[in-house]
Amino acid sequence: DCHNHLSRWLFAEEDCWAYARAKGVAGPRQPITEHADSDDIDLIADGYLERIRLLPVDPIAFLTGRLLFDGIRVLPASAAVLAVAAALGAELAPGAAGWLVVVLMVVLWSIAYNALFLWIAVRTRSPEAVQAAFPIFAPLTFLSSVWFPPQLMPQWAETVSDLNPVTAVTDGIRDVLAGGIVVGPVLVAVSVAIGVAVALQALTARSLLSMLRGS
Repeated sequence: DCHNHLSRWLFAEEDCWAYARAKGVAGPRQPITEHADSDDIDLIADGYLERIRLLPVDPIAFLTGRLLFDGIRVLPASAAVLAVAAALGAELAPGAAGWLVVVLMVVLWSIAYNALFLWIAVRTRSPEAVQAAFPIFAPLTFLSSVWFPPQLMPQWAETVSDLNPVTAVTDGIRDVLAGGIVVGPVLVAVSVAIGVAVALQALTARSLLSMLRGS
């Protein structure tokens, strides 16, 4: 609540609403991601990973296409959040271009986050391992700038937050929502999301090729 005393002490009111909007835009990714994680389990359970080696195409292309779909599926939820915010009278400070940049960052981070679970699925071929990784969203979000400024955290938690990729993406979204497109934070957010996605996809490709060679 941006009208209570604690919020007024922590933020100027417009900054508080920027924090709230950033959480609202990024938040819908979580239930959608959990659904994607269930799909990773299905990849193992129905023998998809074994059958893919029989297809006359690059199996890495299939996994890359699946990740891109995970990014696209977050679009309706993000659009719904933005539409509700506009309907409730939220100030659309960044304009249409700013909203497009925000959605781009959300999509890129959705791809990066889902890449982690796809790698676990391919690497372990264990539904239990994928399920066991579900709670990772808790430390990733609580030890980041999603809920409150890292400056208010203990020193060790602030250090972790500064290194947390969720912080970089959230700060990029928040800066755009607070006052328009700021090139520096946006570039950092986009670079971090792409870097995480590429690194995890490289690990997934390596694990998949190793599995196929051993089949």
